Amino acid sequence: MGQQEAFPIPKPSRQIPHYDVTAAVTLREDGRVLVARRRQEDMLGGMWEFPGGKRKEGETLADALRRELQEEMGIDVAVGEQLTVVRHAYTHFRITLYAFECRLIAGEPQCLECDDFRWATKEEIRALPMAVTDRKISKAVEKLGLS
Repeated sequence: MGQQEAFPIPKPSRQIPHYDVTAAVTLREDGRVLVARRRQEDMLGGMWEFPGGKRKEGETLADALRRELQEEMGIDVAVGEQLTVVRHAYTHFRITLYAFECRLIAGEPQCLECDDFRWATKEEIRALPMAVTDRKISKAVEKLGLS
């Protein structure tokens, strides 16, 4: 009895942040899909991805995707149907990634926040180094026969 004061009070566990993230599967008439290479200094640098990014508070997923593509690549897209949802945990945070079929409506892609981009065939996408999350999106695209 009376020993509880001798033990340290346990610290509350730190909450792991969660982010909603969007990705665009932007299709061209010839069936090619827009992919971008992450900057070397960014997380997963050098990997290829379907462009997009984090949703800000108060944004819809579609609004976040349109904003991200304008900021990253200087293009405007029409956001269509949701293709897949990917949940993933990193060491210090978790994400839910929502991928949407998109169509380019204005602008020509340029690398404002990426190292490179290309309009890739599904065969080319299979050969590109991608993070697990983007690889899952590419598999969903293939299953649906979009590219």
